[in-house]
Amino acid sequence: MRIDRFSTNNFYLRISSKAKDLAFFLGLVGIQYQHWRAFAPTKEILAAYRADQDFNAYAARYAELIERRDAVGKLPADVRSSHTVGLRCSEPTADRCHRRLAAELISNAHPQLQVRYL
Repeated sequence: MRIDRFSTNNFYLRISSKAKDLAFFLGLVGIQYQHWRAFAPTKEILAAYRADQDFNAYAARYAELIERRDAVGKLPADVRSSHTVGLRCSEPTADRCHRRLAAELISNAHPQLQVRYL
């Protein structure tokens, strides 16, 4: 299963970001596509990070947001019962990205899931 955690999944500058196209092409190889806004950071959190570049503060704000939204607790049953979840992001690596933070939160709550970065 491939998961999108962007606030929008139709950003016109990303060739791989059109939701209908992604669902279609991933479906050709047996991968289910879902878009989860609950895991997307708010504009305010992103703006604060862009202003101060303090990833530790960003990570804390993001974790608080996910907790407040109960995003991990609201994962659909089909996701909780699957074996692998893929998270995509526009950042080239996961070390300073909310994709890694989301993956860690999901893995901690659901250790049976293997989380992959895309």
